[in-house]
Amino acid sequence: AVVSTQSTGTPDQFYLLSSISAWATCFSRESLDPGSLEGEKGEFLGEPSSCVSGEGHVTLPNTLKNHIGLSAKNFLNDGRAVFLKDHGFEVVFSNYVRNSISLENVALLAKC
Repeated sequence: AVVSTQSTGTPDQFYLLSSISAWATCFSRESLDPGSLEGEKGEFLGEPSSCVSGEGHVTLPNTLKNHIGLSAKNFLNDGRAVFLKDHGFEVVFSNYVRNSISLENVALLAKC
């Protein structure tokens, strides 16, 4: 994804994106099998869920919330990478564990 080196928004917008990015980890990876609407434990993923976002709740299907959360997380990570590159760093992203171990599994590595 390409992120402009221009300002990516206001502090309120950053807060909102940060809150939405939490949706990427609200659900177990196993329960979000992309080929099925039924999770590993038999729960139906098409039903709306409510995952806290900031001060309120948003009701959407789990698979959609997961997709939106991952998109927000990627957008924020890309913005961090652009900032670091603009300040002379080389940047690499690395998945350091399997999704089944942790959904927070991406490291941003920066080198001068």
